[in-house]
Amino acid sequence: MSDLHLTRDDSDRLARRTVEGLVRLRVVPLFPLTRPEGPFSLVDEEGREHAFFAGLIALDAEARELVRAELGLELFLPKISAVFSVSSFEFPSRWRVRTERGDVELKLRSEDCFRRLGRFSLLIHDDLGLEVLVSDWNQLDKVSRQILERFL
Repeated sequence: MSDLHLTRDDSDRLARRTVEGLVRLRVVPLFPLTRPEGPFSLVDEEGREHAFFAGLIALDAEARELVRAELGLELFLPKISAVFSVSSFEFPSRWRVRTERGDVELKLRSEDCFRRLGRFSLLIHDDLGLEVLVSDWNQLDKVSRQILERFL
């Protein structure tokens, strides 16, 4: 959609160039965890929708990169690449995991800390509010998979 005129404002925020000037926008994904690249809406600071897209493919290359960068900022969700240890196979338990952002210790209070997002993906949130994603546990090492299977 070339008539959208996406750009960055002076504060490096996503904006739309209109005849009235720049309008700051936010990317609001409808399914941020299971379909992070669409569908999504572009809304202004008052929450008014300026555009809706079924996916990034609907945008030209320049707009696609701007929106993709915003999606990355909006969805800070570290992905687990390994589970090192678990203090107990009962709750509460402490988990030491590796993410692409570094090693983290999670405190899990109950089985309610796990939320399946698909057949092989999982969202884990700890007592301090940190959320981490296992995007596909088949891609984890054998020990990590075995630990996860004990809790699911």
